[in-house]
Amino acid sequence: MGDPACHLSSVCLSCGRFIESVDAARCPHCGEPTDGTTDQANSEPLFTTEQVNTILYCAAFEETVEFYRRRLGLEVTFANDWFYEFRLHDRATLSIADARRATISPVGGEGMTLSFKVEDLDAVRRRLEELGVDTTAISERFGSRVFDIHDPEGHRIEFWDG
Repeated sequence: MGDPACHLSSVCLSCGRFIESVDAARCPHCGEPTDGTTDQANSEPLFTTEQVNTILYCAAFEETVEFYRRRLGLEVTFANDWFYEFRLHDRATLSIADARRATISPVGGEGMTLSFKVEDLDAVRRRLEELGVDTTAISERFGSRVFDIHDPEGHRIEFWDG
């Protein structure tokens, strides 16, 4: 079968070093479980979340702010000339930052989805269409009914029920 180091079961998935005993539960080098899990994964969370704020850095700042304020009807909780914060829930906000004034570059909607579970998916879709927002057809994903829209910056916004 060749050198035991060539077999995944004889290499620690945490530190990558060779383990002489393929049956070892813990790596003799780093002490972590050999299956790649960590003790942290089985312990208490590192922190407790009190508030969540997602920040979108946008090149189309004004259009994106108006979309969330006028089309989605989100309540503004803070605003200045380059940053808006919208209330999503008691402990969740969404912020739009003008990328021209921020130190973080916009991603043009790439690599993220805002996902909102709603009570009446059909009513939300109908209202968005009445407001002129393009929506996808309702489909099923992961056992839930879902449809998508995009904001002016290109971020996908998913609405679902379940």
